[in-house]
Amino acid sequence: MAIHYVMHHIISDGWSMSILMDELLQLYNAHISDAANPLKPLRIQYKDYAAWQNEQLNDISLKETKTGG
Repeated sequence: MAIHYVMHHIISDGWSMSILMDELLQLYNAHISDAANPLKPLRIQYKDYAAWQNEQLNDISLKETKTGG
């Protein structure tokens, strides 16, 4: 069995790759030993970040509208 993935260099760095490889190995080892997912659930999901970012952008846009900027 082989695992292949392609990632553009612009979205990765040494710190992120270290985390990715560690988590991939944990998941792989759990899979081959028929164990449960060993990773902790994330405290925040991307959709939460996107909602927060939209809220920030709307606040900035509203302030610019009020000040005429």
